[in-house]
Amino acid sequence: MIKQTFFNFVLVFFSQLLFLSSVNAVVLSINPVSQTVIQGNTASVDLVVSGLESGGLDEIIAAYNIATSFDSAILSFDNAVFGGVLGFTFPSTDVNASNDVVAIETAFSTDDTLAVLQPDSILLVTLNFNTIGTGVSQLDFTSNELTGRNSTLLSHTTTSGSITVSSIPIPSALLLFGTGVLGILGIKKRNL
Repeated sequence: MIKQTFFNFVLVFFSQLLFLSSVNAVVLSINPVSQTVIQGNTASVDLVVSGLESGGLDEIIAAYNIATSFDSAILSFDNAVFGGVLGFTFPSTDVNASNDVVAIETAFSTDDTLAVLQPDSILLVTLNFNTIGTGVSQLDFTSNELTGRNSTLLSHTTTSGSITVSSIPIPSALLLFGTGVLGILGIKKRNL
C-alpha cells in the first residue's frame, strides 16, 4: 500500500512538472512568420519574445544575444530598430562571417524596473533587409541567449520565418503589357 501511494505521488509530481514546464513556455519568434515582397523593396521582421507572464510566470528580459540567419543571395541586411523595452542600453547589431545578423542588447536597469517596462509579449528588435534577388530566404535563429531575472538564462523555444522575394508582380506586368499594346495600336491607327 505504501509503495503504491509513493508511486502515485511520484507520478503526479512529475506529471505536474511536465505540465508546468509546457504552460510556462517563453517563445522567441519572427513576426510575420512569412511575407512576400517585390524585389527592390524593403522587408522588415520583428523579433518578439512572448510568454513572459504566462501560467504564473513572472519573467523579464534583461539581455539577449540573437543571431538570425538569412540567404545573402536574396536579402542584404540594412539596419535594426531596437524595441526600447530594456530601458537604458547600448544595443548593437553586426553581420558575422556566416551572414547572420547578430543583435545584442543588455539592460543597465534593475530587474524591478524591467518588470514594470515589459508586458507578457515584447518586441526586442526590428530587422530591415534590402531585397536583392528573387526566391525564398529562410530566417532561422542560429544561436540565441535570453537572460532573465538575476542574470539567469531563460529556457525558451523558437519559431522561424521566411521572406519570399518576387520580381515584378503579375498584375503590374499585365498592365504594363496592355499599355504597350494599346500604344502600338494607337500609333498604327494614326498612321492609317
